This record gives sequence, structure tokens and C-alpha cells, in this order.
Amino acid sequence: GELGSTEESVMQCTRDLTNFGLGSSSTTMASSEEVTQVAAVLKQAVELVVEVWKDKMEILPWLKECAQSNENAAVRSIAVQKLAEGWNSDPGTRIILKERAQSDDDIDVRLCALIMLSLWTYDPEILKIWKKSAQSDENEVVRLIAVEFLGSFWKVDPDVLPILKDRAQFDDAELVRKSTIKGLTRGWKDDPEVLAFLESL
Repeated sequence: GELGSTEESVMQCTRDLTNFGLGSSSTTMASSEEVTQVAAVLKQAVELVVEVWKDKMEILPWLKECAQSNENAAVRSIAVQKLAEGWNSDPGTRIILKERAQSDDDIDVRLCALIMLSLWTYDPEILKIWKKSAQSDENEVVRLIAVEFLGSFWKVDPDVLPILKDRAQFDDAELVRKSTIKGLTRGWKDDPEVLAFLESL
């Protein structure tokens, strides 16, 4: 409000900043440090827009666009987070998060979307996404988080224990195998069948 007539211009400039391209002809990003710094600025730009102008009608559509199609993964990731935190009752939010969790090219975006989907543990479609991520995501950290979520939130589902046993035995990443074994030990400590399975590993 203190900006007066300049407010609209500042908002637009801040939104435009999120489209700053690391690979454009106007940039000469050479080091990982520079890339990290730019990503941090773009993230702050999204956070600022949401914090200051979240009540404006155009912000939600803009944030959805950021989450789905911004070229920078840092922008997509923070947009996913802000959608889940501030607009989780909007039907489009869950749809976008489901899509990002399964198909975004960036590991951090998929991971952020998967974590934010934990807000809807009652949704059977989200359970399917967690199962798929635990079994077949190409990144071990994503598989790890999915396995932990399954063991924490969906123990009663009949598919979960077989999936965890499979990951404990056959996951390519030692980190995932060890974490799954710990989860089985903690979550099924009174199940003699599971204990026998663990002893056989």
C-alpha cells in the first residue's frame, strides 16, 4: 500500500523476474555458485509475490503456470509448495501436484510435490502415486521418501508391505534398502512373518 500507484508495476516486475533464464543470451552463468544464487533470487521472487499479493485474483493462475511450465526448476518447486500451503482447497492444486510428482524432469520438483501431497493422505490416487514413486522413480531420494511415507501413512493398505519387502531386497540404492529395513523393523516389530523376512536378508 505504501507504494501507491507504483504497486502494480512492482508486482509485475517481481513476477517477470521469475522468468529470468539461466540459459538466455543475456546471461553468462558459468559456475554452480552463480546458478545457485540465481535460483535463490527466483525463489524469493515467488515467495514475495505470494506473501504480498496473494489476495489478488491473478496470483493463483500465475502460480499454477509457474508450477507447470516455468523453465527454472527452483521456480516450479517453490510454486508447488506455495500452492499446497495456500490453495490446497482449490481443485486445480491437487491435480498440478499429482502431475508434477510423476512427470517433472527435475528431482527437487518431484520430491517437493510428493511431500506436499501428504496433505491429502485420504486420496487413493495419491496412494497410487506414492506406490509408483517408491517402486520406479529414477532417483533414489524420491524412492526413499515415498517408501517412508508408505510405511508411515498407509501401513494398513495390503499392497504396502509387499512393496516395502521388495524395496528392502531389490532396490538399486543401498540407502533405500537400509531405510526400508529400518521402517519394517519399526512399523512391523510385532509381526513374526516380517521379522522372519528381515532375518533372512
